[in-house]
Amino acid sequence: MLDLSALLGDQGRTDEEKRLLDEARVQLERHRPSSELVRTYACLADHHSLSLGAFQEALTWSNKVASLAHDLGAESLEAEALGRRGYARCGLGDSGGLRDLRVGAARSEELKARPWSVSASYTNLGDWAWLFEGPKEGLEAKRHAFDFSSRRGMAGGAMFAKAESLAMLFDLGEWDPILGEADEVLAWSRSREARSVEIKCDARLGNRRGAFGWRKGSWLRRQTWVPFETRTRF
Repeated sequence: MLDLSALLGDQGRTDEEKRLLDEARVQLERHRPSSELVRTYACLADHHSLSLGAFQEALTWSNKVASLAHDLGAESLEAEALGRRGYARCGLGDSGGLRDLRVGAARSEELKARPWSVSASYTNLGDWAWLFEGPKEGLEAKRHAFDFSSRRGMAGGAMFAKAESLAMLFDLGEWDPILGEADEVLAWSRSREARSVEIKCDARLGNRRGAFGWRKGSWLRRQTWVPFETRTRF
């Protein structure tokens, strides 16, 4: 059911995704707590945070994930939950979430958690570090996500991280690498019909060319929320 819900999320069918996740949760809660229940709670946290932008609900689910994973001794799942909690806290305007993101990402990598989860943790850290701290910190996390993904053959995750780093290069005044890296990402995405990466790259490149005034304080207000699953296909 979790795999099917993820597929529905990939297609942007978020209502059906939520229905399946709720059904899986109800069934699993009738039995002894398990790692599958932890993963179901984690999917619900991601659904609220990444698909809906409902960060308060995402924080509630993230805390449930962390608590249950801790009780079960599932260290890698607990580390992933810390990253989810940090993402939700940052979405609520709490810069303290950055510490959760950093510790969760580092701990997930140390424990050899699921590779895509480690990559996503550093990618998410880059977004919020950029907004709360600055482009240098954001770029450092994005580069880590790129390197990690590249070493593990996850080209989609690597290119997504590189696409998202373009705005940070712009903010740092690193003019020469921007167009070259953008061309690299676009060529890769078009050759594989990875449209979500192409859109991300075009958007970041267009923004840097002055499509609209970009200020950290206005980002959350002006960003159109698009379901995460329809934008990222690692």
